[in-house]
Amino acid sequence: MHHRLPVALSAAALAVAVLGSTPVATAIGDALLPANSVGRAQLKSDAVTGAKVANGTLRRVDFRGGELPAGQQGPKGERGEQGQRGEQGAPGVIGYESVEASTGYTSVSPKQMTVMCPPGKKLVGGGGGAWGRQLIHPAAGVALSANDPVDERTWVVSAHEIVPTDESWFLRVRAFCVSVS
Repeated sequence: MHHRLPVALSAAALAVAVLGSTPVATAIGDALLPANSVGRAQLKSDAVTGAKVANGTLRRVDFRGGELPAGQQGPKGERGEQGQRGEQGAPGVIGYESVEASTGYTSVSPKQMTVMCPPGKKLVGGGGGAWGRQLIHPAAGVALSANDPVDERTWVVSAHEIVPTDESWFLRVRAFCVSVS
């Protein structure tokens, strides 16, 4: 019984040799060699050449870095919000600076504080508020009457007590400036 396997293999080998690559021989070969049973260990050096590889079967991962030539450059992207294709957008903010000031901490009402951007810089924003002790809480009973830009370099904040009080408060104002080119 243990002699049947060599006899069967011999018969199959003879059938493959005689029948070549006919469908019957392919079926016998598939029965003897299951899928994925041949790997690097079974292949002789240089056994697989470019002529033996079917066109379109290799993928990018089958190649080492630099072996594949670069493809053609694609078309330029569509026009964006900045303008025509290839046009550079507006420059970013340069020379950002925050300028701030505060009034004295008193109960005097009304109060006003103005800050200005340094020469050559332009105001891009600002703001201010009325505060109680050490910026811990807003000043009670105090209302802002102005919190606006005056011109391209100046921000103003003013406030007054709605109900007169002896409690001290102060104004703090800040202007955000950038370089003008």
